[in-house]
Amino acid sequence: MKYISLIILFLSFSTIQAQSGFNHITYKGGLTYEGAFNGEIGYEINKRYYNNWSLFFSGYSQKIDSSETINNWTTGLYYEPNIIASKNNFLNLKFGSSLGTNESEFIIDLIVGLEYNYAFSENMKFTIYFKNNRMFNSDIQYRHAILIGFKHRL
Repeated sequence: MKYISLIILFLSFSTIQAQSGFNHITYKGGLTYEGAFNGEIGYEINKRYYNNWSLFFSGYSQKIDSSETINNWTTGLYYEPNIIASKNNFLNLKFGSSLGTNESEFIIDLIVGLEYNYAFSENMKFTIYFKNNRMFNSDIQYRHAILIGFKHRL
């Protein structure tokens, strides 16, 4: 009981400030509706009122059969206006675009999604991102994914 009281006391007086004007490195990965893997690495620039810009690199890999695999490599930009902000919870609408290659052609896509962030501490945030892509000049025209990851403050 003594240790539980100390933990509660520590958590009561610890200060946690989530996304208050700091830039982040983001790491996210997850599965798509089609059963493929999608991963992102990005640099998030936080602006006033929790509105962010993100530069990102995304990789997508889907195994069609034993001999054929679809790989997409794109880089792009998101704008992330904040919808809901509380002490440690944030919900952002994300939209943007990316361009890159599917290893044979130039591709471009439009992206819209929702991102939930929970701040564990000043330096680390947990994120869940549901994204929808509209692909142009690609074998797959629509892509839906859930990505889970972390944001680390710089």
